[in-house]
Amino acid sequence: MANCLGTAKGADKIFGQVYGLSTLDTICDHGKGVYLFDKEGKKYIDFSSGPSVVCIGHGDQRVIQAMVEQMKKVSYFHRGSWLNERAGELAERLIKVAPRNMKWCHFTCSGSEANETAIKLAHQYHLEKGDPEKYMIIGRWQSWHGNTLGSLSASGMTSRRRKFGPLVFQWPKIEAPLCYHCLLSISEMGHFLNRTLWHDQAALTSSLRP
Repeated sequence: MANCLGTAKGADKIFGQVYGLSTLDTICDHGKGVYLFDKEGKKYIDFSSGPSVVCIGHGDQRVIQAMVEQMKKVSYFHRGSWLNERAGELAERLIKVAPRNMKWCHFTCSGSEANETAIKLAHQYHLEKGDPEKYMIIGRWQSWHGNTLGSLSASGMTSRRRKFGPLVFQWPKIEAPLCYHCLLSISEMGHFLNRTLWHDQAALTSSLRP
């Protein structure tokens, strides 16, 4: 690709921005709908969808206009000190389509933060019920839940955990329920879940696995 590093000013000063098969000479110039375009106009289907969770498309005028109108009012404020009408409206819309027992929303800035918050809520729930010993999160090997230490502790992606072993919480992990390559030699999914989650405590292996 002809897009050299020099065409993106300061790109060589960004740490940890691009990984996998991408390189810093792949410069995204703009997006439209489901497509991203490089500096020379080559079109790519945006399979990334942000971090695999944002699928609103690019260049949607409804989204752009809503962002512009909000920025005209206020750019940023801390939610610990102020309320926001738009946040309240979004909370009401989410609660309408959520399960009936869900009555409140808590907004975070990322999936990592969302999982971290969920872990803390679960811990606080048991703490206030008088069960402080219930603090472990059972994860699955090769799962991924985020970059923060709590989310990483719940994750089982060995390539991301390997260098942070002493920092992550030692929570148990089970193998993926993949019957075709089952490490426990169990052929049926129901038997796998029954054994790993309830009867075979040996399946909950140490989180120190590389």
